[in-house]
Amino acid sequence: MGDEMIRLSMVLLITLVLFAQGAHAGNRVTGGVEFSSDSDDADQYGVYLGYSHRFDDSAYKPEWGFRGGVLTLNDVSGSERFKVLELNHRSDLSENIHLDLKGKLYQGDDWSPALYAANLVYGPTRKWYAEVFAERGIVDSVTSARLEYTVDTYGVSADYNITDEFTVVGALFTQDFSDGNDRLGRVGRIVYTPRNHDWFNVQLKGRVLESDFNGIGYFSPDRLEEYFLLFGAAKAFGGDNWVIRGLAGPGIQVIDDENKEAYWAEARLKGWFTPEFGLDTRFGCTTAQATSESYRYCFGHANLIYAW
Repeated sequence: MGDEMIRLSMVLLITLVLFAQGAHAGNRVTGGVEFSSDSDDADQYGVYLGYSHRFDDSAYKPEWGFRGGVLTLNDVSGSERFKVLELNHRSDLSENIHLDLKGKLYQGDDWSPALYAANLVYGPTRKWYAEVFAERGIVDSVTSARLEYTVDTYGVSADYNITDEFTVVGALFTQDFSDGNDRLGRVGRIVYTPRNHDWFNVQLKGRVLESDFNGIGYFSPDRLEEYFLLFGAAKAFGGDNWVIRGLAGPGIQVIDDENKEAYWAEARLKGWFTPEFGLDTRFGCTTAQATSESYRYCFGHANLIYAW
């Protein structure tokens, strides 16, 4: 299957470039890494290279993209490696409705799943918008990959600006694991941004997950609750070509009626060296996600962008 993926990758890339030749819109090449690591010696990292083209002369402003790379999962039991091929599409169905589609092929030594994601966003005004989404992904641990576990996620979310200073965000989703486990998730957030200090915000964030059972190879307690008080700030610099953002704060995690303190911290840097070359990075750490008091989970990505 490896040779077929390489041939398919070349066909998709050539097709996109040929389509782009006759259009007056943005081309973009993105290369970068995505990673996560925890204090239990489990980590994953992906290396990717992609191309996308947006057709601005069409009424729907469609954007087609292609990305290929390698995803590696590691823990104390060993590692699993997948070659990854993605095809992405984005379009404006109307002034208020936007569609995102993604198809993925993973090729491993013993397992090669086909995955997808779809998002439909409706935003009639600047005051609120709603989204429905569906996705099939792998359960990203070495044990789960060896057991060939996938998870289907379906949900809805909405953002509502109560005033210029207060925004409420909510989401409800269900997850169906291929081992028979089902999970219900609820997420809520209240964001306060002072009117005269829009570089700063305060957030109250909560998440509740309820699962049928604790699955093998992945974190899935019967009930998980997380609540955080987060403080965010943003600063533009370099002639407003760059923006750095930070978000951090304390919280509490409740796992099957057992409480522990938690924290969340992340930073993001995004901007352009020149009108063509840009950078997008994000890095964060949290003590949530597990029962151990000393547990730490870190995550991030770094992408270089060339646009013309």
